[in-house]
Amino acid sequence: EKGDKKKKKKEKGADKEKKSKKGKKEAEVPSNPPPAESKAPEPPKKPEGGGGDAPPQLSAEYWTKVAMLQRTYDSQIVPKRSHLLNELQRLEAARNLIEAQASEIEATARREFEASLSRLHDAKAEKLNNLEGETNQIRVEVAEMERLVADLADFKKAKSAEEMTKFLSVDRELHHRMYRLAGAPSRVGLEINPYDLPRDHDESHKLRREYAGARKIIQVKDEMIEYLLQEREGLLKAHANASHQAANLNNAAQHEMKQWVRLTDKFAQELDQFQLACRYCKAPLSRLSVNTYCPYNRKIRQNQPGGGANEFRQHGDEGSGLHRFEPTHRRASP
Repeated sequence: EKGDKKKKKKEKGADKEKKSKKGKKEAEVPSNPPPAESKAPEPPKKPEGGGGDAPPQLSAEYWTKVAMLQRTYDSQIVPKRSHLLNELQRLEAARNLIEAQASEIEATARREFEASLSRLHDAKAEKLNNLEGETNQIRVEVAEMERLVADLADFKKAKSAEEMTKFLSVDRELHHRMYRLAGAPSRVGLEINPYDLPRDHDESHKLRREYAGARKIIQVKDEMIEYLLQEREGLLKAHANASHQAANLNNAAQHEMKQWVRLTDKFAQELDQFQLACRYCKAPLSRLSVNTYCPYNRKIRQNQPGGGANEFRQHGDEGSGLHRFEPTHRRASP
């Protein structure tokens, strides 16, 4: 029976696929073909022999009006009519394409739905077969126990010698049956989860929700990237402006520094003219040299002739051993 059901399902699925393919082919063929483009009416030709019985003035006015109408029709109506016919063809082609796409999507959805139902039925049948097999085995053992209980109940009612003799004759068999039932391995409970059947629709819903959430995240990411790119463009422009201004300031600063260097050099040259140096050793005046001894100004000992301490009237006199600082422009050679 299960094989017959599967065959019927396959036949039904094949019939549905044939119908969907047939519907798709029918959808590809336009049901309402666009109307054939009709030719524009040709302008009336002026007869070669004039206007017939009409007077020349009337005939001339008539053909003038006809020519004006024909020009207006050719310049305004014909292009618009051609545009409308093209638009009608485009709309018909779009309608046929929509019908074909809808048929294809419907056929795919039907196949997926039938496959989902087939998986559900197969899982259900497998679980039920396992349950049925276990149930049948348990029923066999229970029925055997019920028969044993019934036989014991009958023998307990024995009152006559014949009934007691019969009981004694089958006593060994009853013991054998009891030992066989008692010695049978205990059955472990068959664990069958009724909640793990395939739920393709739940999975598809979950995937759709996750897909929608992922789309929102991607949209936020795209917006953030666009914002950061715009912000980056603005920052690059600001950086370029700042760099340009910094370059201008740098040029101005360099020019000003050159001016200061020139003035400093000039000031240093001017100071060199007023710098103090020792007239003996040429040592410049500084915090270290102001109170140090001059190696060239030999100190005269007091015991030497003319070496009294009272003879040195000012700092750095000759023979005092100290520096004598004087302006460089008036320095005397030692």
